[in-house]
Amino acid sequence: MKIEDYNYFDQNRKLLARQYPDKWLLIKDQKVLFAVDTLKEAHVVRRENNIDDCLIDFCHKDGKERAYRIRQSFRRVIL
Repeated sequence: MKIEDYNYFDQNRKLLARQYPDKWLLIKDQKVLFAVDTLKEAHVVRRENNIDDCLIDFCHKDGKERAYRIRQSFRRVIL
């Protein structure tokens, strides 16, 4: 993902929210390529269309930023 794509999404959040309320957006080169209902569907569309290096983000109908909670798990690797 390029930082320009995230900046495009962030700066145009309200406009995109009117066009794509409550959709997952695939954005590449500052253009919305697809708008889908679920994150799983977004990954399927990305894979089927051979889209690499794109931004996938949720576009809330109110134009709000999404709060992310990241879960991480670490495993010890014994060589």
